[in-house]
Amino acid sequence: MTAFKYDAIVIGGSASGLSATLAIARALVSVVCVDTGKPCNIFSKESHNYLTHDNESPSSIKRVAREQVEKYPNASFIDDEVVSIIRQDDKETFTVRTKDNPDVLNARNIIIATGMNDNIEASNIKNLGQFWGNSIFTCGYCHGFEYAGKQAGLYASNEMFLKIMVPIVYNWNKNLTVFGSQTAIDQLSENKELSKRGINTISHSPIAEIVGDGTQIESVILENGDKIDLDVLYYVPNSVINMRDLITRLGVELDGMGFIKVDKQSQMTNIPGIYAAGDCTTMMRSLAVATQTGQLAGASLTHKLFGQHWTSF
Repeated sequence: MTAFKYDAIVIGGSASGLSATLAIARALVSVVCVDTGKPCNIFSKESHNYLTHDNESPSSIKRVAREQVEKYPNASFIDDEVVSIIRQDDKETFTVRTKDNPDVLNARNIIIATGMNDNIEASNIKNLGQFWGNSIFTCGYCHGFEYAGKQAGLYASNEMFLKIMVPIVYNWNKNLTVFGSQTAIDQLSENKELSKRGINTISHSPIAEIVGDGTQIESVILENGDKIDLDVLYYVPNSVINMRDLITRLGVELDGMGFIKVDKQSQMTNIPGIYAAGDCTTMMRSLAVATQTGQLAGASLTHKLFGQHWTSF
C-alpha cells in the first residue's frame, strides 16, 4: 500500500469535477480526480443550452474535456469509486480510499463534485430508464425547445415541485397534462389557475408504465389501465446527492432540499478544506452551471493555497 499526497483531491469526473481539475492543474497545483464514470446524464443522447456544444452528446463532451485535462502534468486520474473519506486529527489533512485501488490518497483540500443519483432504476414506473434523458426530462431548459408545442405531461409526487414546475413546462407546452396526488392537484387547482389555461389534471391513478419506440415516449399507462398519449414527459425523480452518507459524516451541511450548502462566492462548504461544485450543490442542473461552479471551486482552492504559501515564506 502506497500513500500519495496531493494538494487537492477532486471527487467526481464529470463537468464540474473536470472543470475544477483543469483550474487547479493550470495553477501548477497537484490534483487527482477520482471518477466512477457514471454521470447522471449518462442516458442522454444530446446536450443543449451549453455554448459551443449545443446538440452534442454529454459523453462526447466529457471525453474531449478529460483528454484536454489529462495533458497537464499536475493532473492525474483514478477511475474508481470513493468508499472512505476521513478528516485526520490535525483537521488539515483528508485521507481518501477507493474501492479497487489499494493506494491511499492524502490531501489538504477536497472538492466534492459527485453529482446526483436520480434513482431511475429504483422507480416503480416500468421502462422509465429506457426514455430517461431522451424524451423524459426533469425540466424544459435543456430540452424544452425540441419538444415545444407537443403533447406534454408533468409528473411529480412532491407538491412543492409541481407548483414550481407547472409554469415552467407550460411555457413550452400548452397542451399539458399534470399528474400528481389528489392533495397536490387540489392545491394547484384551488385558484382555478390550471383549468382556465386548459391544463388537464390526473390525480386518480399514478403512472405505472412508459410506452414508446426506442427512446421516444408515445404514451403512459396508469395503474388503473388508462392510457394517455404524450410526446414528452417531465418527471421529477427522488434524487439524492451521490455519496451522501460519506459527505454528511464529515460534517458537511446540506440545505433543506438535500443539496450541499456552499458559499456562492467560493464554493466552500462549512468544513475548512472541503469545497463542492456542480449538481450536488444546486437545483439548476446543467453543464454550463456545473462547469462554472467547478472552475470557481478550483480557483478558490488554489487562491487559498497561494495565500498560505505567501504568509509562510
